[in-house]
This record gives sequence, C-alpha cells and structure tokens, in this order.
Amino acid sequence: MTYQVIFRECRPGDLESIYLLEKEAFGADAYSFRVLKYLLTYADIFVVAVSDDVLVGYICGEYILDRGHIISIAVKNEYRGRGIGSELLNIFIKDAIDRKIREVYLEVAVDNLNAINFYLKRNFHITDRIRGYYRAGTDAYIMSKKIGEYSG
Repeated sequence: MTYQVIFRECRPGDLESIYLLEKEAFGADAYSFRVLKYLLTYADIFVVAVSDDVLVGYICGEYILDRGHIISIAVKNEYRGRGIGSELLNIFIKDAIDRKIREVYLEVAVDNLNAINFYLKRNFHITDRIRGYYRAGTDAYIMSKKIGEYSG
C-alpha cells in the first residue's frame, strides 16, 4: 500500500487530532488540550505529519540558548515503522542546526523501550535520569544528541 505523508506547520484546526494522538501515545501522561493549545502558540517549532487528510504524527519543541528541547513527538500506532517519526525528528534537527543549536534533548519514560531504542538508533545517548518525572511516578531518562557544526 502506498501512501503520501505531508509535513507542515501545525494549525489551530489540528489541535483536536493532536490531543487524541497525545492520549493514544502517552495515556495518563498526555498533555491536556489546554497545554497543547499553549504549545501551538509558544513552541518554537510545531510540525505535523498528515496522510490522506489524517493527522498521523507531530513534533513540537523549543530552543533555549544553544539547546533544542523536543517537548513532544508522537506517531499514530498504525503508522509507526514507516519513517514518519524519523522524518519529524530530522525536521526538528535541521531547524535546530539552522538556528546554530549545539545539542537536542528530550525526556522519555524509562519503561518506554520502543522510544528509547528509536533514539539510540539515531545516536541519542542517555545522559541523566529524573526520578518520578511522570504523573504515575515513573522515572524519565534525558536523552541528548550533539548536532550541527558545533557537535565536535
């Protein structure tokens, strides 16, 4: 089955679909609709992936000094393994490089082995652990990756 995925900036009309995807991907730890609306306004980058008019993924992040923070990234379960998450991550990293960012990082639940392996395959490294980061008390790893001309 062939499909086309379009990557574009997030729009206010995307928020309901993003909220549903956020709940599907993160359950009790999902951001609220209100937080997602805030991120749409204030995140430095918010990109969605759309296939056949269905929102299938997104990434949003912020830039703080010379670091890029991936606030959230998700792909619908039935669209995983098709390179959509990789492309969303690449879009974020390219934007970060264009802004002269030295490093990107994110938080991931220590028990989310699929996500951890996804990032490890893309040269992220576990750099720290935050105890009780998520609502249910689950710890988070901080994973980071040096990027751009400054990556040494």
